[in-house]
Amino acid sequence: MAALQVRNMPDDLYKKLVLMAKKDHRSIAQETIVVLSAALNNPAHTKERRQALMKKWKIKPNTSHYEDPVTLIRADRDR
Repeated sequence: MAALQVRNMPDDLYKKLVLMAKKDHRSIAQETIVVLSAALNNPAHTKERRQALMKKWKIKPNTSHYEDPVTLIRADRDR
């Protein structure tokens, strides 16, 4: 099984993790795995979910005001 070490974790985030672990009677490592698993497996962040919500709310995506990514990358490289 892989090991993970996190450096420079903000104190407030660590304190929240500790509180969650205590509440759920888990170690910090176990709670971290549960939180990461839930976050990474959350379908709320998928493109399909966003499209379904936009359709439900009758919002039409408008990408005409966005610049072409190729143009932006090229401009950044030319700086």
